[in-house]
Amino acid sequence: MLGDDRYQSLVPVWDALNHVTGRVNVRLHHDEAVGALQMVATRRVPAGGELVNNYGELSNAGGW
Repeated sequence: MLGDDRYQSLVPVWDALNHVTGRVNVRLHHDEAVGALQMVATRRVPAGGELVNNYGELSNAGGW
């Protein structure tokens, strides 16, 4: 569970964001009310700043 979200998923294109443990500044959020996936900032990102994602504690054995 990530925040209020119940599911984890890799989404085409969004899963291509850089992954750097400890530098995460965005996360995927499903807004059920409007039926949309949104990439939301978890902290301030300056204009032109790098977006860094995190896939969580997943192993290669999990089929990712």
